[in-house]
Amino acid sequence: MAEVEWIEPFSKFLELEKSIITTPSPDYYQARWAFIKDVYYDNPHVSDPNKPLDKFILFCTENNLLGAQKEEFIKAAKILGYELITDKTAFEAPLGGYREHLNMAYVYHNGYPQNLDLFVPNTAVEAPVPCIIFIHGGGWAVHKRAWLEGFARYTASKGYAAATIDYRLLHAIESPLECVYDAKAAVRWVRANAKKYHIDPKKIGVSGGSAGAHLAAILATTGNETDLEGSTGNLHVSSKVQAAVGLATPALTGKRFSWPWMKGEKPKWFDKISPYRYISEDDAPMKFIHGSEDNAVVPDDAKDLYEAYKKKGLFTELEIIEGQGHVFYKNQETAEKVLDFMKRVFEDDGLNKTKAKRD
Repeated sequence: MAEVEWIEPFSKFLELEKSIITTPSPDYYQARWAFIKDVYYDNPHVSDPNKPLDKFILFCTENNLLGAQKEEFIKAAKILGYELITDKTAFEAPLGGYREHLNMAYVYHNGYPQNLDLFVPNTAVEAPVPCIIFIHGGGWAVHKRAWLEGFARYTASKGYAAATIDYRLLHAIESPLECVYDAKAAVRWVRANAKKYHIDPKKIGVSGGSAGAHLAAILATTGNETDLEGSTGNLHVSSKVQAAVGLATPALTGKRFSWPWMKGEKPKWFDKISPYRYISEDDAPMKFIHGSEDNAVVPDDAKDLYEAYKKKGLFTELEIIEGQGHVFYKNQETAEKVLDFMKRVFEDDGLNKTKAKRD
């Protein structure tokens, strides 16, 4: 329950429980504990808490406990459930050769933190190193930072600092715009704390899969868009990144019915967070890796972004992996590709080469 109370500023679950369920029975407490125990202790690595949550809400409904505030209570319980899970890494990566700094808050909302894990190679004490921030996918709605922990550990074992981040998910916020705010706050935190952790603040890269790739792309293309910064978290520091790699990247072009606009009216926030709309001559170099058989985010999304980058004279690469679907990247081979691109940008006079290619 200490963890539940820690999440309370964000979920408001206990506050609603107190006002809605005025005389909770032992059976209610047992049902509530079964929900929390399943998510936090028994199955902490699931991507969402919906199965145990459904059982808990069914108990409450069958016993007529929720009344007119049912939907509000369900939302609070869902927020709590999502915050209790930890998720599971996509692949196991090398251990050793780097220091771990875990569960560090990079931004607060209503007193509740969004956290990151930072992995810094031991060699960083000799000279500052670049840092790659890895952003998990899941439709801006599921998964946690542990999903890409293998990427970060692999990167740190090869001499670059790396971070994985959580961000607010759609069950708790109105739109993905707030996910963008958090992603930018994470970049600002890394840059603001670069000296402390022996990171080169001029060499920050980002990479992500699916919705995380969208966030990486928006970071790469909107370094100077002040209205996308949000309102908290090291606002005096730049959120501009110097390189990016997108894995199954949504372009949000509006040209076709593709995720996340697949039917009905275009969401109001769609154009506001479209990386395709922001591409300009000063954007970060970016590589796009996509499965040829991706039916969730069509390969044309990556191709559109790649072509738009080329038209602006930006350094960019496109790799279509034949026969692969949407989540093709849960392996060390993809982590190697991400690091290879970052090294070609950041090392061997890579930044100057990139500028030359733009010219």
